[in-house]
Amino acid sequence: MTEDVDLVRQLVELAVTSGRSHQSPQTSFVHWCHTRGDETVNHTIPLYENFLFCLALMRMRTQQNITEAKEILARLLAFQAEDGNYPVYLHEYPLCRDRYNGAQILVVHYWILKQFGAVLGKELKEKLHASAEALLERYREDKGPFHIAVKVAGSLIAFGRLLKKREMEERGNSLLESLREESFEENFGTWYSPTHSAEALVGLTMVYDQVSASPWSHFWETLTKLWFPKARCYAGPALKVLQSRFEPEPTLYDLFLGDFSGGYPYHAFFDHPFQLQGALVHDSVDKLALPEKPFEKTGILAGHQWLMHQEEEFAWTAMEAKGSVPPELKKGYHHFRLLWGDQNKIHSLSCQGGRISRFEFEKVEGGVDLVATFGEDPEFAGRDKAEELCFYVDRHEGFEIFVWDKKATTFEFGDVLTLKGPGLKARMQFELEEGDGRVQGHIMPSNRPAQTELKGENRFEAYDWKIALRTIRRSGPCKVRVRVRVP
Repeated sequence: MTEDVDLVRQLVELAVTSGRSHQSPQTSFVHWCHTRGDETVNHTIPLYENFLFCLALMRMRTQQNITEAKEILARLLAFQAEDGNYPVYLHEYPLCRDRYNGAQILVVHYWILKQFGAVLGKELKEKLHASAEALLERYREDKGPFHIAVKVAGSLIAFGRLLKKREMEERGNSLLESLREESFEENFGTWYSPTHSAEALVGLTMVYDQVSASPWSHFWETLTKLWFPKARCYAGPALKVLQSRFEPEPTLYDLFLGDFSGGYPYHAFFDHPFQLQGALVHDSVDKLALPEKPFEKTGILAGHQWLMHQEEEFAWTAMEAKGSVPPELKKGYHHFRLLWGDQNKIHSLSCQGGRISRFEFEKVEGGVDLVATFGEDPEFAGRDKAEELCFYVDRHEGFEIFVWDKKATTFEFGDVLTLKGPGLKARMQFELEEGDGRVQGHIMPSNRPAQTELKGENRFEAYDWKIALRTIRRSGPCKVRVRVRVP
């Protein structure tokens, strides 16, 4: 238990450090803009992150930090709108652009009242109670999408117990049970978004001391199997997985699963306000019972088959697509992703973007065959549109790409590409299976569509190698097979 407490304490200290690094000495608030572009200074004051900062300060359990947190908290509560919600940014008050921002803040209210109600003082405690009551009333009918609804249900149950309001607790139990039943539906996809899985964990840990032994044990089993312990990262179907420079973007999911598995990925310690969410992770007896390697997990999501394969040193996931990826999903959607590395550095090879109209896969000895179909439209307005099939691999020291064991920047159908680097040696071979046309393969510095850091001084950085097929000419649909082998 000592080790567990130390891990959680580490997250609380990290949350405070992150808050301090973005705290203004003039306002005492945390300043951050979620949509910041090239600006080097954050002027906006987000309400949710500042409430999290208050919770983190209190969890440090020193008089100075608790006093500071109470002062900030009292000022934040003044910006609750008439409908109970809170604005995303303080300067937008009373306009609330995110209808569910209050549902996020409600969770923070609960933990402050539960753990520090005795030190708030009568006036502040009453104001916090009133704020929570207004939020609970606001979300009586509007539960929101699944990951938000779990938080609302968890808040109803937790506040019902805290305030000894049986009707409120029963209402939360009823909602949570309906959500549990929904999570068994065939097209249910929340578990395949690390961010949404973490949001669900926030709600469930308000209710259960041990999620693994709760009615949500099926969720726990999914968490266990989709976690790649060697690199300490999510390895399941990548519907909404973003990239931060050279590695997957760290999220609250990494903090929760790191706590459950005994350690955090190193990139989770790079300064970023997401670390403030670490204040929501509490001591837990839950521990991941990881399956023996190698193992596979398969499923169907929105009618599309997917397969994850894990070995000790690497993991890959492929997911079929029976049509083009919707525009709203393209940034975080990966047809195929191969992961390797360790907690110090996570590496990935990803198939993203392009002009794929259908994507299939076949598990074979030593790897997987990926089959991409391109549609009727052979007209290309520019270079990017001519790149119909793209793979990206993060650039890192010691990593090299060879064509027939020689350095090259172009390749043809049938050529064998070898990817060599620390912890990995993989082969790729592109073959034209159906159709006719002229295609050129290119290897060049680039960035995958999931990249989030192309702004400011990093706007022109290239964090990946791109392995792409560029169509010069074709007269109709064609099908390309990519043989990926990981010895």
